[in-house]
Amino acid sequence: MGKQVSRRRFLALTAGGAAALGGAALLEPLLGFWSRVGKRLGLIPPPPAPSVPGRSAIYRVDGMPRPTWRPADDPAADWQATHAGVEALLDLMGEQGLPFYRSAAQGTDRRSGPDGLVGPDDVVLIKVNAQWKRRGMTSTDVVRGLIRAVLAHPDGFRGEVVIVENGQWKRHLLAEEGENNDDFEPDHPQSFADVAALFAAQGFAVSIYPWSDHRNQVREWDEGDEEAGYVMAGPYPLNYPKFTTAYGTRISLRRGIWDGERYDNDRLTFINLPVLKHHDWFGTTAAVKNFLGVMSKYAGVEQIGGKPEFHDALIKPFNGLPPGLPGSLMALRFPDLNIVDATYVGVWGNRTDQATYERSPRQGTLLAGRDPVALDYYAAREVLGPLKREAGLPRYQQENGDPDKDGLFRRYLIASQERLLEAGYTVRFGPDAFDLFSTRLS
Repeated sequence: MGKQVSRRRFLALTAGGAAALGGAALLEPLLGFWSRVGKRLGLIPPPPAPSVPGRSAIYRVDGMPRPTWRPADDPAADWQATHAGVEALLDLMGEQGLPFYRSAAQGTDRRSGPDGLVGPDDVVLIKVNAQWKRRGMTSTDVVRGLIRAVLAHPDGFRGEVVIVENGQWKRHLLAEEGENNDDFEPDHPQSFADVAALFAAQGFAVSIYPWSDHRNQVREWDEGDEEAGYVMAGPYPLNYPKFTTAYGTRISLRRGIWDGERYDNDRLTFINLPVLKHHDWFGTTAAVKNFLGVMSKYAGVEQIGGKPEFHDALIKPFNGLPPGLPGSLMALRFPDLNIVDATYVGVWGNRTDQATYERSPRQGTLLAGRDPVALDYYAAREVLGPLKREAGLPRYQQENGDPDKDGLFRRYLIASQERLLEAGYTVRFGPDAFDLFSTRLS
């Protein structure tokens, strides 16, 4: 009660002082200045998150060793190599009641069960970060290990795996010849395309699909439109991709697999796999913000650029949409699983020149959960935050990515939570919102 009284008095004194000094012309900038001072002094509390009963499960693996494979040394043998961190993560999930494989016969290792995430005939989309190079992209080692795990389905995998990304650029970074996020020095040659080709050479349906190749607005499959592109789901920039994979599978991200007559939504599995890194504007990039790489900033407008632009939709109303654009996008296709790659962490920023090999510490951690909001809260608070402090980032950059401080990260994460709750998904925010299950390999 005392803090609320202080807040009211603080705002009243601020408004009164501004009026005395110059009236309306000075009111807005002075309110902004004193509001920032009030936040720093603790007189203005951060915006509250919705209260959601229960707790979300978060899974953490630490101490991951470097992989033992080498790119293209012996493809016939190398494709069978597993990733120790991914394997430990799937074991941990299964032990805690979240089986990875959907199978009628429950496995002795508890990775399999009738409520598992991936079926033997599923089309599995793996959404990565690939807008930036070096440690600014998702680890290709982790993606390789995850695909290897999918292909090891106990019932035999007869489905398809597609690595997808829309980096909002004219070109994509799924097939770079160097500067990838892998453990192969000095050239870092293992691209997402190389990973897909490794498994495809063994007869598995594995490919990449750069959504960034499309900027056009299209209609859905059942409306007779056979063209790949982006379907509008509301006012710009709320849109989603529709495409045909390298193996001829027609997919609507929102509605499922199209067979020419109907959609099969049950066999489309979506795994959200971002890399953990600092963001200059929004503090933290992880599971929720990764969904900005699902939409296209080009579809639905004649010309991009200028202010305001779609990034404003993260924290404020925009073009008829409420704040929390990533949550609105997630509601179109809620991930079956979120894995946050913290093998290397881009402590100094998200871009190629910031997330360098030299300045991105090897954390050796994977985080996972079905609740992307709780996962991001934990990742920012318990992994990225301590690394920022250790690296000595300026205080304002530390606080802007702190979910317990009133920064842009907290605001867009809570706004995204609100959009997901409105859509019927149970997502939680806060230090009491999750149960942590963890294991260490070394």
